[in-house]
Amino acid sequence: MGPRSAVMLAMGVPLLVCVAGAVTAQPPAAIVSGAQGRAIVARADRTFAPARAGTPLRVGDQVRLAPGAQVTVVFPDRPRATWGGGSGGAAFLVKPVSPPKDNVWGRIWRFVLSRLSPRRVASEPAATRGGTCLGGLEPSDSKERHRPVAFSWGAAPGATSEVQVLDADGNTLWKTEKLTSGRVEYPAEAPGLKPGVRYYWRVTVACRDDKETSPLVWFELLTEQQRARVEADLARLAAGAGQLPEAEKHLYRSALLGSFGLAAESRQELALARAAGTDRSLDTLIKVLGQ
Repeated sequence: MGPRSAVMLAMGVPLLVCVAGAVTAQPPAAIVSGAQGRAIVARADRTFAPARAGTPLRVGDQVRLAPGAQVTVVFPDRPRATWGGGSGGAAFLVKPVSPPKDNVWGRIWRFVLSRLSPRRVASEPAATRGGTCLGGLEPSDSKERHRPVAFSWGAAPGATSEVQVLDADGNTLWKTEKLTSGRVEYPAEAPGLKPGVRYYWRVTVACRDDKETSPLVWFELLTEQQRARVEADLARLAAGAGQLPEAEKHLYRSALLGSFGLAAESRQELALARAAGTDRSLDTLIKVLGQ
């Protein structure tokens, strides 16, 4: 172990590596967001595993990096850090860290951790997928903070669409005439939508000799108090992540918005992260958040 590694061990810097496997009862000390080169995890139970992005690392694990290897890690209370093996290799012992607080980074941490649950299925929700005439819907099973609610969907060129909004009892609150665009806002003259109440919507698209109707998907308005909390946390995130690359800023915004149940906005930020991303170490974390 080199002198740089010894200093980091003395400081108790938690280093994270990704190991494939189920989440156990012990809470992780950090989560890997990327790994490059040869990196091995020596587990506290004396087993070994290769480093993988997107898996928790726990107290007592040791991350062993070959020369030139690198891992990036996300912590419960701050943005990610990058650690390397240097020219001679390095080893890092994972030590206890402070539990996540009820702040921006704590919310992001808990949301990312929830995406790593082995019970989750890494596939796109069926409700957001389309067919020949119909593309993905938004909002799709998501909370909404913007007023008025805007509904959008993919439609084939030349198609016409009809949108229907229903309450939880299946009663139609509002229905459009045939539309030639793939976006429409809920009008002010329609029955009012109450915050904290779940509503449903679907769209029927006709193109050529075909017609498709989407499954019902839900949306729910945030309360004014919830909206204010989201806005305040987004401002804190912007202040704390000012020097990070654009792709990473979008990634953290996605996690923060997702933690409030704003799935539609979270997916938009993920798309922006993909578009802006030049750091391939973020790819796995983007996939994890997209589950």
